[in-house]
Amino acid sequence: MMTVDLKALIVDWLTRASKTDVPQEVVGLNVGLFETPDSYTLYLACCDVFDENDGDWACSECYEHPLRYLEIPSLKTVYPQWDDFQEAVVAAIKPYIESDSLQGKWFGRMKGITVGFDDGDLIRIK
Repeated sequence: MMTVDLKALIVDWLTRASKTDVPQEVVGLNVGLFETPDSYTLYLACCDVFDENDGDWACSECYEHPLRYLEIPSLKTVYPQWDDFQEAVVAAIKPYIESDSLQGKWFGRMKGITVGFDDGDLIRIK
């Protein structure tokens, strides 16, 4: 069975994404999550609004990042429950977002960064 280092995959994806600047009007970032029968997928929703009291802000995408999607295959057995997967994604992203490695990158200027499944609550990490 193939093992996947979830944190390494996510950090690599975010590092590559941070090297492509986004328009100045992007002030909120949601790392959206969805599942298929065989995999989980993460995506970047770059929005021109952020409202910590209303999660619908994450539907106001104004820019599609070239590295929008990251499909994570073969983790449905490791994280059979969606909420366990969401917690693992938050645990992988939060230290990266809080690190000094993002100085001068577009992630650093976001008013808010969240993680969440499309039909669920968003977890704020910045």
